[in-house]
Amino acid sequence: MLNKAYLILYANIALFLYTLMIMARRLLASPNTFTTVFQNTSRTITGFINKTLAPVAQWQNVIEILLVFLLILLILRFFNVGLWILEIAAVLILVDWGYQYLMHQQNLALLFPLAVMLVSLFSIRFIAKEVGFI
Repeated sequence: MLNKAYLILYANIALFLYTLMIMARRLLASPNTFTTVFQNTSRTITGFINKTLAPVAQWQNVIEILLVFLLILLILRFFNVGLWILEIAAVLILVDWGYQYLMHQQNLALLFPLAVMLVSLFSIRFIAKEVGFI
């Protein structure tokens, strides 16, 4: 389970998720429809998590790292569904960036993280075919 292909797959999933978070953070800085929907959903989820996990607030970084590992394991366990979710997230980020670029709210500075995200997504797909997940 820990051969080179699996390690590269894990690294690409982590890179994709990290780049997705960076892109989302930078795109959500500009007010638009995508930002409003995301912030409303985020407030609901954050409120629930804060009420549920209030006693362990000092362990927040450890819990976040464990949740990322759990997310990666769930993506690998249910790979077809996980890959669809990753692709949908990438398309939503791409559409949001395109919309903001056309409205002159973003410039070409986000092209590099966008390229990293897309390359890691294609790499995930090709390595998954090689390993036999797809």
